[in-house]
Amino acid sequence: MITGEKVSAFPLNTLSEIVQELDEACEQQVRTMSDQLKAVIASDSEAILNLSEHNIAAQERYQEREQQFVEELKNLLPDSSRENEQIHLNELRKKYPEYEAMISEWQEKLADNIIIMQRHQHQLVQLLDFALTHNAALMRSIYDSRTDKNVQYQQNGEKKSVASGLAINREG
Repeated sequence: MITGEKVSAFPLNTLSEIVQELDEACEQQVRTMSDQLKAVIASDSEAILNLSEHNIAAQERYQEREQQFVEELKNLLPDSSRENEQIHLNELRKKYPEYEAMISEWQEKLADNIIIMQRHQHQLVQLLDFALTHNAALMRSIYDSRTDKNVQYQQNGEKKSVASGLAINREG
């Protein structure tokens, strides 16, 4: 968790609270993605669906906090509030040098959170891709298997193998 001073004269109080909320939103999203990984490994489709909905909600919450963070930065740095100009925490350090250590802590924590979220997202995508590929291969092997149970007789009386799933009563 990120800590910050809670003093009424503290000029960065709102930003501190938003950074805390961003951190909490990130932790929630990471927990949800970890649970999604476990659900995919367990092949629990109902849990995957529920957790996907939770993940979407967590992403929306994170994006809202992120937008609040940018807006508060713009309020604190009015000279940099032009639409096409990016705002950085380094500018905030220059304006409030007495809070440089705290701002650096925020910057590190936010950067770490992004790396952690990207890593979890990558793991989830890789696992889902693996599952998709292997399920497709399994389905192919099931439908390509030939046994005595999946044969049919042609009109001339010869046996003909039929791919599993296609061995229905057909007239040849």
